Amino acid sequence: MAVARKYDLYSDEFRRRTFETYAEMRERDPVLCQPGIDGETMIWFATRYEEAVRVLLDAPLARLEAEIALTTLLRRLPGLRLNIEPDELYWRPVPLFRSLASLPVAWG
Repeated sequence: MAVARKYDLYSDEFRRRTFETYAEMRERDPVLCQPGIDGETMIWFATRYEEAVRVLLDAPLARLEAEIALTTLLRRLPGLRLNIEPDELYWRPVPLFRSLASLPVAWG
């Protein structure tokens, strides 16, 4: 499913107003994810140095938090299991941010 772009960075208008568009992005959307030129592949934009550093440093923390959360959940609900085969899981095709579209589980 294609997602609309908030900023059309591939348009003639953007080429005429590059500085103004990036200034607007820094003000309103310092960290933004939107479809790339193909309309499908998601691309991350970090328009302020501080935000870029935060995004890069938060990745290991996010992985650690996910690992702790899933480990705790599986320990507390020992009957929890995948409701589909592992090779049927659908991973979103987003560069640098691998995530599941859904995680069907059964319990009991």
